Amino acid sequence: MTNSILCCSLVWPAAFGLVSISLMGSEPSPDHIPSGQITPPTTHREAALMLIGLLQQTQSCLASCTDAASVRAALPQLRLLARQIHSFKEMQEHLPEPTTQDYIAAQNLTGDFNTAWNAIREHIERLENAQLMTQELSELLGIETSPSRLP
Repeated sequence: MTNSILCCSLVWPAAFGLVSISLMGSEPSPDHIPSGQITPPTTHREAALMLIGLLQQTQSCLASCTDAASVRAALPQLRLLARQIHSFKEMQEHLPEPTTQDYIAAQNLTGDFNTAWNAIREHIERLENAQLMTQELSELLGIETSPSRLP
């Protein structure tokens, strides 16, 4: 286990989003995976797919971080993803209250959410163990890393 403590900046809005949105599909579709400015979701299903897409993009970006140069190269994409996740939380607040069916349907994509979330956690641990977790990367990911774990 690492000394990281997950905080609010990148990951908490995602976890909060899963609890309060409907997850009706079984696979995120590519058209729901944002790449720049994101279009506000109009349904809980769209919001769920968008959230999982954002987590998958974060996981993919972290997977590309294998040395100091690749960590620096990933920072712009991670900044964009952090902004999108923050704006996602605000957009989600404009959706109608979830229904009981929305909460029940959330069970359908819990596995996809957990897979992406666990992959992110594993990449964070890998980056810390390899001493590639820079202060900026740590701040972008919203984690608190002990100074002894920073390069």
